[in-house]
Amino acid sequence: MTLLLSYVKLTDSTFAAAVLCIAFNPLFWNVVARWEHKTRVLSRVCGSPYTACYCLGAVILLLNFIRSDYFGILKEEKVTSFPFNVMDNPMYWGSTACYLGWSIMTLVITVPISLGLLVSIPLEENLGLSRYTENVKPRLHKAGKHEPLIAQK
Repeated sequence: MTLLLSYVKLTDSTFAAAVLCIAFNPLFWNVVARWEHKTRVLSRVCGSPYTACYCLGAVILLLNFIRSDYFGILKEEKVTSFPFNVMDNPMYWGSTACYLGWSIMTLVITVPISLGLLVSIPLEENLGLSRYTENVKPRLHKAGKHEPLIAQK
C-alpha cells in the first residue's frame, strides 16, 4: 500500500477535487432522487414526473463530463506503453468489454430471477386480489354498482 501511495500526492488540490467529484455524483443523485420521491418538487416544476426524470438524468450525465484531464492531471508526454501500444483508446474498448461481461452475467442471472418471479407473482396477484376485495367491493356495493368480473385463481 505504501508503494501505491508513493505515486499519489494526497495533498494535491487536483487529487482532492477529483475525489470530491467522484464522491459528489452518487451522493447528489441519491439525495435528489429521495428528495423528489418525498416532495415531488421536480415533477411539479417540470410539469410531469417523466420530464423531471429526464431532466435529472440529463443533469447526472452532464455531471459525468468532468474528467481527469480537466483537472490538469496530464502526463508530460503521450502514453504509448501497454495497453496503448496494443490498441487505440483502450479505455473505451475496456468499458465495452465490461458491458459485454455484464450482459453475459445478466443472461445467467435471469434464470434465478425468473424462478423467483414464478414464486412471487402468484403471491402478489393474491395480495392484489385480496386488497381489491377488501377495499373496492364494499365501495361498489355501497354505491349500488355492479362489481367487475375478476378471474378467481
